[in-house]
Amino acid sequence: MLWALGLATAFTPFSTTDALKETLRWGEAFVIWLFALTAVRRRWHLAALLACLLLAPFAEALIGLGQFALGAGPPSFRIAAGLPFVRAYGTIGQPNSFAGYINMAWPLALSFALGLSWQAWRREPQRPRAGLLLAGAWLLAATLLAALLASFSRGAWLGAVVGLLGMALALGGRARWAAFLALGLGALALLFGGIGLLPAALASRLASITSYLLPFDASAVAITPANFAVVERMAQIQAGWRMFMAHPLTGIGPGNYSNAYPFFAIGPWYVSRGHAHNYYVHIAAESGLFGLLAYLLLLGGVLRQAWHTLRSVKTTIRRSIAIGCCGIIAAVVGHDVFENLHVLSMGIQLAAVWALLGALAKPEQRPHNQSLQSTKNGS
Repeated sequence: MLWALGLATAFTPFSTTDALKETLRWGEAFVIWLFALTAVRRRWHLAALLACLLLAPFAEALIGLGQFALGAGPPSFRIAAGLPFVRAYGTIGQPNSFAGYINMAWPLALSFALGLSWQAWRREPQRPRAGLLLAGAWLLAATLLAALLASFSRGAWLGAVVGLLGMALALGGRARWAAFLALGLGALALLFGGIGLLPAALASRLASITSYLLPFDASAVAITPANFAVVERMAQIQAGWRMFMAHPLTGIGPGNYSNAYPFFAIGPWYVSRGHAHNYYVHIAAESGLFGLLAYLLLLGGVLRQAWHTLRSVKTTIRRSIAIGCCGIIAAVVGHDVFENLHVLSMGIQLAAVWALLGALAKPEQRPHNQSLQSTKNGS
């Protein structure tokens, strides 16, 4: 991936400086991944990394829920006329990006809570204060899911559905089919009558997802307040596709979407939003075919690591953490169809999740004095 970005930087017809900045952002993610993968060797290392990956999004979720409840946000974030609530956006500043960050945490929190619950139900050996840890895990999961809902981000909700499917696939065995059955029944219940029981603002947001998915020509649509966001998103995607067609091999250069946008704008949409609202189109526009293939290969490598980890872990808790990481990977893959989640250094969180999968597959290293004591006892 870094080599592909470097190649695109070398041949960019726009800003080399912006291209280097974007490449360095991916370099930052690589360093975080490498450091976490090599540094996490013992159980308390794993616990510390897990705490960081959950508590930072939890704090962000609390801020977002406070904004939602108090209506503390710009008028454009208001969810419906006459209601005091606004879309949660946290310190990130944009509801969609905020929801993308939450999508990088809630599957891990939910799976961890379910793993602790399963361990308690089967009465497996537990550490002291296990009940407190279980309650805290469920509080984390509930808060993160509530913040995701409060973001009112349709792309994030669809990404979350993909995340649930990814977790179901990772379960394996009969549990996988039970999870698929539960998800299917939930979807049918929501489709046939469930939406009518929801608050009007939430129901209308869910009902508009269909128009959010269908492709169309943004230059040929009459713009109304109701379709403004959807048409603008499609205009950004079309502009990104035009960039890719103009520079198919190495793209316009990493980080140069906004610089190139005026030359490829669709209809009256002259203002760039910074990305193509579809990361697969975006990476193809900025890095060409080489960049797109490199990104897909990167995802393939991460999925291969996930498969290896799921086969390697033995304990309930480690397996639940691995399943949660799979859910995050799937949620990001799905959400990337509507957003660019590799911005604002959110790649640090994602790279650490990737590293966590690799760390789970490694055998746990005991402290040196404990290893010596075990050797003596064996002798």
